[in-house]
Amino acid sequence: MHLKIISTTILMGLAALPLLVSGQEGVDIDHGFNVEFFAEPLDSGIELQSGVELSAGFRISDRRSGKGIPDLHPAGWMLRRDEGAGPPDAAACERLVRKQARGSLSQPVDADLNSFQILTLNADHSIGFINPQVNLNSANLMAIVPLDSPVAQWHIDEASGNAFLTLPERDELAVVDLETRKLSNRIPVGDQPHTLAQQPDGRYLWVGNQASGTLSVVDSVRHEVLTELTVGPGPIALAFDGRSRYAFVAAGGQLQRVDAQRIQALDRLKIGDGDWLLDYSNLADAVYLVERDAGKLLVVRPGNLTVAAEIDLGETVSLARISPDGRHLLVLHPTSNSLSVVDTANNRRIRRLPTGHHPDQITFNQSYAYVRNRDSSDVTLLQLAGLEDEGTLPVVQIAIGSEGPGADRAGPDLGAVASLPEGGGAMISNPADRTIYYYMEGMLAPSNTLKTYTAPPLSIWLYDRSLQEQSEQGSYATTLNLEKPGVYDVPFYLPSPQMILCFEVEVGGADGASGQLSQVRSPRMQSLFDDLGYKAGEPVELRFKITSGASGSPIEGIGDGMLMTFKRRSHWQQRTRVEALGEGVYQAVIRYPSAGEYYLLFRSPSLGVEFGEVEHLKVQIGLADSAYLSAVTIEKVEHQ
Repeated sequence: MHLKIISTTILMGLAALPLLVSGQEGVDIDHGFNVEFFAEPLDSGIELQSGVELSAGFRISDRRSGKGIPDLHPAGWMLRRDEGAGPPDAAACERLVRKQARGSLSQPVDADLNSFQILTLNADHSIGFINPQVNLNSANLMAIVPLDSPVAQWHIDEASGNAFLTLPERDELAVVDLETRKLSNRIPVGDQPHTLAQQPDGRYLWVGNQASGTLSVVDSVRHEVLTELTVGPGPIALAFDGRSRYAFVAAGGQLQRVDAQRIQALDRLKIGDGDWLLDYSNLADAVYLVERDAGKLLVVRPGNLTVAAEIDLGETVSLARISPDGRHLLVLHPTSNSLSVVDTANNRRIRRLPTGHHPDQITFNQSYAYVRNRDSSDVTLLQLAGLEDEGTLPVVQIAIGSEGPGADRAGPDLGAVASLPEGGGAMISNPADRTIYYYMEGMLAPSNTLKTYTAPPLSIWLYDRSLQEQSEQGSYATTLNLEKPGVYDVPFYLPSPQMILCFEVEVGGADGASGQLSQVRSPRMQSLFDDLGYKAGEPVELRFKITSGASGSPIEGIGDGMLMTFKRRSHWQQRTRVEALGEGVYQAVIRYPSAGEYYLLFRSPSLGVEFGEVEHLKVQIGLADSAYLSAVTIEKVEHQ
């Protein structure tokens, strides 16, 4: 484990406790817990140093048995200590925790281990990054990413740290890197992409192109279109089973079942023309289709695509969603300002409930359904546990602003409600007053507001960066990147049982000596490869030397080097960590997708250089062998 703990300070109930150090692993306290802080590079071959991706967090175990303690909710922060300063005493540790819990701007943190960010999709076609955990509203906005084109739908893939957005006017799927807060890629797809969904295992993204009547299947990691399936023009609806075996596609008057691993169409069912809504219940193992205009509900068995039930809902529908437990289908009726509740156990409508004016969105957490109403400021709350109870179900209306968002401000495909990561409430955006509302369940009104100071927020997403319990019981971790070497204080807080601790960890520079590499001036990149025989699809070993621009001497010990390679007038791009071979020589192994001339850019935080600041290199890639082309090409499935 690449970790060095120098000292700890412990408080419980805001009073100091005796310090009992358990070796170098953590602290053993009177409450019977052993708490250990860890910071480990994701790449096991790299030492703990600045500029590398780290897994950081806490292991909390029982003192006697040594078993990890699950279901806790620890919080932590990392603050780089001023040079020459000593570790905090008990009182100073308490002040650190109190300040950070309040979101202090006077003492900002280098890494917040329990944060989430608010992402807003704005009316001026931009994404705003907002920190909700500070006191001064004017300081909340961290970054804005312009997209220069309207967005139809967006999806956040927290596993990869990317936001994906369909841009119908550009025929592209945009990719925004949530770490760098920059537009990192534009992926050409079909004509007028609209629908966007990621299958549950995260392997592929599915993009429905309305004008071309196709589905573009995109690799979630490589950001490449693998193939296109022809499904029929017009609105395209998507759903998946919980195990990512099948994708279900409603388009062109048909429901199609697609093998979601092999990307092959299996069979189809005629359902009739119309604008269909689609969802899947894992509990019922059934596909639910609702036609918007006719209000017709079809229940389809996925194994053989047979209709198990048909229900006439009697009026138009704006949205239909399955509850998280799969037990109920909620269907919104905009003309009668109501919703229907369908029991998936027996496929019958069991309730009709009032909403606000023109309901058009549903967001679930484990306890409630939030229904946004387009033409009123109210958000309707339904308690999911009461849907099966006999008698009247309480329907709560929460006023969010002074007026509704309106049809011209936000459509039903851009979610305005985001459930809090810890549950118990939600963040709700209202573009009418450019405000985000913080609502806690059980209250009759929002408890706080947050002005965006940008264009009206059409949609909202919470990007959870907090400590998450890992597969190892009692281990709570998140990922981060510390830009600077030095000694860091690590305040820790556990709400129940209440506990405050302060750890200390030293992070070295990329060469093991803090800050030494960052003093190198004007580094240069020298090619050690030629262009003879390189072919697309084959692994290409690219060796190069990094030297000092002042002395020409080789620079050794760069542990955070990254190579970005791209092709001009192409959307393909790849970033690869480089390997140090000694004497200032480094290597990256890359597989290029096609022939052509590629550019190579170098980045190293420890050297203080970003992509484009060191003179680039070029590499020429020749045509691929036909065997490679046949191996990587996925056959398109066409439907006549």
